[in-house]
Amino acid sequence: MSAKKLPATPATPKVTPARVNKSAERLVAQAIDLLASGMPLTPENIRSAGIPFTRGKTMLDAQKFRVNWYALGRRPLGKIARLVVERNWFAATVHRINKGLYGSGFRFADPAAGQWAAEGSYPFKQIHDDILEEWLVSDAVVAFWRTDAEPGTLPIIEIPDVDEVEYSVVGGVPRIEVTVPRDPKIAGELKPVLGARMWDCIFSGKRLVVVKGDDSGYDFAVMKAGKSGKPIQAPSITSILDDLDYIEAVRVGDWNGAWSRREIIRHTKKGFGVSSGPNAGTTRNNAKYAEIQSILKAMKNILGKTDVATNFDQEIAWLTFPKEFFAQEMLDAALQRLIFWGGLAAILLLKTDSQITGLSGFLTDRIRVQVEAFREDFSRFLGSIFNSPSFKKNFPDAPDLTPAWSVKPLYTGDALIRLATMASTYAVVSPQTVREMFGVDDAKESARLRDAHARREDFTPPYEPRQGLLPQLFPVDYAGGESTSGSAGESTKL
Repeated sequence: MSAKKLPATPATPKVTPARVNKSAERLVAQAIDLLASGMPLTPENIRSAGIPFTRGKTMLDAQKFRVNWYALGRRPLGKIARLVVERNWFAATVHRINKGLYGSGFRFADPAAGQWAAEGSYPFKQIHDDILEEWLVSDAVVAFWRTDAEPGTLPIIEIPDVDEVEYSVVGGVPRIEVTVPRDPKIAGELKPVLGARMWDCIFSGKRLVVVKGDDSGYDFAVMKAGKSGKPIQAPSITSILDDLDYIEAVRVGDWNGAWSRREIIRHTKKGFGVSSGPNAGTTRNNAKYAEIQSILKAMKNILGKTDVATNFDQEIAWLTFPKEFFAQEMLDAALQRLIFWGGLAAILLLKTDSQITGLSGFLTDRIRVQVEAFREDFSRFLGSIFNSPSFKKNFPDAPDLTPAWSVKPLYTGDALIRLATMASTYAVVSPQTVREMFGVDDAKESARLRDAHARREDFTPPYEPRQGLLPQLFPVDYAGGESTSGSAGESTKL
């Protein structure tokens, strides 16, 4: 009997190494984030609706027609904000109103400084407006200037778009990097005007780097929201981009519907069917393929009123956004958020006359606090530029160039009159301050009043029962019951 052959020893099985793809890595990272935050690790909280608190994809990211503003960087958001403020029906109007409100009556607080600035040709007002413009768009502004200006001149202040600037603080020392548009064809004769360093940046496309206090030939100042040592934040208009997008979507739906309905169609049905009995609902005449194609061809060529003949079960419909997703209450909620962001300027755009009248006092009080807080920071920022030794290098004896603004736009007409009257009555403020509140020039009004007093008979009416000023103005005419008979000083007894 032959021995049976034993089976061969099995080879060591080959182990395939496990591979972790990017999706798995993201899921692991999400799990780590959730566990670190103390949240339970369940399928429900792996993905958020819109706020990207994890590294994974949010439900908002999955919507191809919607932008996740949280996921965008500051620079693209800055460019979007600039475009929206320039062209959007709401943001552009709010921006113009706020610019006039925040910068109204710009001047220098010291009269000597105002006179000194008026004697020269430096564009202080233009610099002020450019800085204010950039702040209202970006909620941050960077200004830089050369420290080696020509003798007898003040340096030109550059206000770049904030989305082209990187700001950082390293070891307590501020630093900026400005992206300068490249122009290899720049003329060589501009080098003395622009400065060798700026000319080289433009010619080669380098970034201009300035460190506070270095000897680079430049100085700068920064005003921004948030902590002083943090990078520049995204603009505040980011908070309403979703609402503006929502309203634009409603307008797109309305426009699509209106554009479809521009064609006046008379629909002629052809065919018949069974409406009763055991065969109810069955058709007896259907459109053939060739007929349908003919109808489609005719519909494409419709530009006005036309007649259309189709089978009885054919129907013409305008497909737009479902109405329930764009109901009035949802639109009102979006408008309310726009009002909260835009304040008084938004009220003027989105409310009726009666609503504006009822809310104007409350909103003016609110905007006054906001504007005064901004002006305090703005004054400090402008003062740090205009009074900087690097800016006034050629004019060390120049007066203090601290700015000031008018308070007149910060009050309603009635509130301003009541405030000025009460302040004057109780001697809280001087007459000069009241004039300043109303936005009139003190020296000019004083000269005019002196002229009016010298020609008082040309202005004062003969009878003033409500004011009782005549005896005080003309004591010779009214002393002891006297009355004027002509010019001042010639009087007779009554």
